[in-house]
Amino acid sequence: MNQLNKGYRLVVGFFLFLMVDILWVINNELFQQNDRKYSFIKKPFFSLYFKTSFFSCYIFIYLLWKCIRNMFFCQIKESYSENEAKEEIKMSEPAYVPLKISDSDDEADSDSSQEDHRHPKEQGSSKAVRFNRLSEVRILSENDALDAMLARLPYHASLKVAEYINKYLNQITLKQLAEISFVFGFLWFSSQYAHLEAIQSADESFVRMMESSGNLITYLLAIVIPSSLADRFSLTKLVLVLISVIGAYAVNLPLIEHHPKSILKASWWSVIAALFCSFSIIFLRKKFDSEVKVQWPVFLGLIGLFCLVLGWPALILFHSMNIELFDWPNQMEFIYLCFDSLLSTFFSLFLWLRGCFLTSSVAAIMSVSLLPALSMITRSGFRQDSSDWFTLVGAIPQFIAFIGILVFTYWDNWDPVWSLLKRILLIFWRRNLFASRNGRIDRSDTESLINSAS
Repeated sequence: MNQLNKGYRLVVGFFLFLMVDILWVINNELFQQNDRKYSFIKKPFFSLYFKTSFFSCYIFIYLLWKCIRNMFFCQIKESYSENEAKEEIKMSEPAYVPLKISDSDDEADSDSSQEDHRHPKEQGSSKAVRFNRLSEVRILSENDALDAMLARLPYHASLKVAEYINKYLNQITLKQLAEISFVFGFLWFSSQYAHLEAIQSADESFVRMMESSGNLITYLLAIVIPSSLADRFSLTKLVLVLISVIGAYAVNLPLIEHHPKSILKASWWSVIAALFCSFSIIFLRKKFDSEVKVQWPVFLGLIGLFCLVLGWPALILFHSMNIELFDWPNQMEFIYLCFDSLLSTFFSLFLWLRGCFLTSSVAAIMSVSLLPALSMITRSGFRQDSSDWFTLVGAIPQFIAFIGILVFTYWDNWDPVWSLLKRILLIFWRRNLFASRNGRIDRSDTESLINSAS
């Protein structure tokens, strides 16, 4: 991939992450005031089961689109069937060109011509094969044959087209896609359930503050389990991740309305949510080296089907153990769940995963930590709420760190922090070496040779 294409991917990934954050902020601002009206808000497993099962709609959308596409291509095929006789003639009329042969071939042809004039009995004893001196040449049309098109392309363009053709030909099978979607769906569902359980025990700001450690966890996992060149270790990226974590603490700490009573429980659930989220995105990037190999509607639809089929026994188990009592939602609650599922999961996860493959896994996790800062800016702009200056200051390093990660993903071989550290160490090493040499010279110069001789 050339640098221009790489930069284009990073820009598109940045806007996809921005769209996902905007959708999450809109969802939080629209439904935040109505959360207390509905009883299922305190039922994290049922609400998450409904949202994840909503992904199964992708299967119906994919099948509908496939049927429409097949009907369209069938009409095109029928329109071209009338000119089928003309389509078969793809080669030009034959042209006979004299064949260029060497002198040894001329001698062989002369010998064979002499053998033709021999007696029939003598011809039977020595057999020979004669070739025509004319070769048939046909010219292929410029609109046909992929190889002919690739031969006419420039070198770099032909490499790019061949790369995309190999990616499309090497798409994974439906069985492999189902296995990967099952594992990823389990990790993602566990992460979201732990997040909702943490919110039940503490404020969302406290939970977001604790989950910001997922930035560092994801970066360390990307180093241990490398999935792409974008996740290569860099001291500059590590510093940016730490700046993002510090900024997340600065943004969320003033927003905490009260200190949670069960702070230990909320902290554990938050750390578990960060771990499972990091494992899910690293697992997916490890399995899919390119987004072209994945049929995203089928992948997300399989996640929804697995949750729909395998999740209802857990609802019955939680109800029987009095962990979470199950009640059917009323009409207003069902409408609320549908809109919440569309904004927070159905479109958001699709865009977020595409942005992750266009950029890197660390940038994807860091985009999630920007949600409290964007929510705070939205409340300050539209509701004219007075925000703490500490919160505003904390949002600035978060955005700088996020953009810096994208920049150093583009220039993956550039590590200015490591270069600066090496230069500082080199300066100190040279000063110490020069000081030690001066010390040795001073001692030898001030030594009294006469007293030692006497």
